[in-house]
Amino acid sequence: LLPVLRKRISTRRRSRIRTRRRSRRRRKGGNGCVVFVGGAIAGAMEPAPTQSNRSGSMSPFGTVSMPGTFRKVKTKCFGPSKMPNDPLQAQRDDVMAFDSLLASLNSTAKIVASAVNMLASAPLPLSEELAKFYPQDVPGASTVARMCAQMKDFANKAGQASMHIEQIHQLIGELSKQNASVREAFKARDLAWQTQAHYNNKVDGLHDQVSRVSAASPKVGDKLHRNLAKKLDSAQALDLQMSQTIDLANRALAPKWQRTSDVLTKLCRYYIMVFEASGVLSAELREVVQELCGPKTAEAMVLRGQELANKARARISSTQFGRGVRDKLGVGDGGGAGGGAPAAAAAAAAAADGSGDAGGGESL
Repeated sequence: LLPVLRKRISTRRRSRIRTRRRSRRRRKGGNGCVVFVGGAIAGAMEPAPTQSNRSGSMSPFGTVSMPGTFRKVKTKCFGPSKMPNDPLQAQRDDVMAFDSLLASLNSTAKIVASAVNMLASAPLPLSEELAKFYPQDVPGASTVARMCAQMKDFANKAGQASMHIEQIHQLIGELSKQNASVREAFKARDLAWQTQAHYNNKVDGLHDQVSRVSAASPKVGDKLHRNLAKKLDSAQALDLQMSQTIDLANRALAPKWQRTSDVLTKLCRYYIMVFEASGVLSAELREVVQELCGPKTAEAMVLRGQELANKARARISSTQFGRGVRDKLGVGDGGGAGGGAPAAAAAAAAAADGSGDAGGGESL
């Protein structure tokens, strides 16, 4: 029963508190609504100040103009509204197109540099493995070493050419930063226009209100004068922002073809350095192919392979394992087959046939 009793007591207590607050608001004549904007208390409408609260302490909530608060929050969240019939719309579109071109150039430079670097650096790890596989006494070892040296030289030249890519990124960064300042200027101009449009509508509404009432209250007259002053200030601010936006847009767009040509020039120089290095590499690799696939090199490689095979046979024959295999197979030191006869008989037969040691080596 205790949880039920606690719940009922808390419910009654909250009901009493709400009733007291309503009675206070009725006595004071206010509506006391609290506005939540973005999860936080933005302000509250307080009752009209009386003699008691003019001289007393201040209220915990300040008096806030709700339409102005909503307008500011909307502008902060979604940005200012664009100016209709904008006289600078052509410049705004040109800046956006220029930004899109710069983004494409930046992406192209990154992809090209990455592809060339991968092409140049891919064969480098093979150099050590090939040096171990082709010792100096192997035919074609010098040709393979020459090929590895040319690959390394191409990678170095490709790395030197990357300075043009770095200059491209630097130049595009400067242009993008300049265009970003122009976009911010357009936003500030739109905000100034939005403010002026707001006060224009407000002053027109107050003029209509004054014209409909024969004897306007002093409050309406004061409000009209205040908004007239704000309208004049907003018009001056709009003129200032318009002139600044025009100046920044012209400074960004006037040299756009020249600056873009600078970017393209650096990209062409990068290609020139890379393909000059690849041309030298291509000529060297043609000679490497001719040397590696030539008949002299191929014949020398075959002879070298046979020599290594003969040395391997000789090492096996000189070991205890090799002698044991010959005894089991009935093969003598001189070679030849005995058909299961003793080794001495096989050697004698081999001597009679005139095969000798060389023939024995071939039989083995």
